Amino acid sequence: MYEDVHRVFSSLPVLFYVTTKLFLKETSRVHLVGDLVEQLSKCR
Repeated sequence: MYEDVHRVFSSLPVLFYVTTKLFLKETSRVHLVGDLVEQLSKCR
């Protein structure tokens, strides 16, 4: 049990780094999705 928790916490920095890189790479697509969501919420 404790080893699993330790493993998860030790892998957190890697997960954070990967998600950050992916987020920076997909920023334009994220903005497009955000605009779509905004337009959809305005239509409602």
